[in-house]
Amino acid sequence: MLTDTSTGAGRAILLHDRYPTLDELTDTAHQLAARHPRRCRVRTLGTSRAGRPLHLLSIGPEAPAHHAADHVLVVSGAHADEFSGRAGIVELAHRALASLAPHARTTWHFLLCLDPDGAHLARGGLLARTLPAYFAGYRV
Repeated sequence: MLTDTSTGAGRAILLHDRYPTLDELTDTAHQLAARHPRRCRVRTLGTSRAGRPLHLLSIGPEAPAHHAADHVLVVSGAHADEFSGRAGIVELAHRALASLAPHARTTWHFLLCLDPDGAHLARGGLLARTLPAYFAGYRV
């Protein structure tokens, strides 16, 4: 399980021994929002064709996010079998939160997974160590 390891000084130090699952990524976003309710929130923007939620983590000066002058959108999971994007979005979210100045004018929006249906199909390849094992991990 991934956890928010921010220190009192605001530094985020994360160690990964594997790429996070989509559920772990969503749990981490909810943990950040619970720990920093004035600067973070998680919303559901809609659903995929199969009915899976599209989660958005917003990190900004204050909630609601529309008070910020600038907005940045970061999208993970456009290619659902590229698992490194999940780890990257977790690290970037922690860095954005750790470096957020008290009077920041930018809100960061992290779409956790653009294609949760594809991520569900590709989840078997997440732990594969060989190319045949990777392709065998796809479930239809």
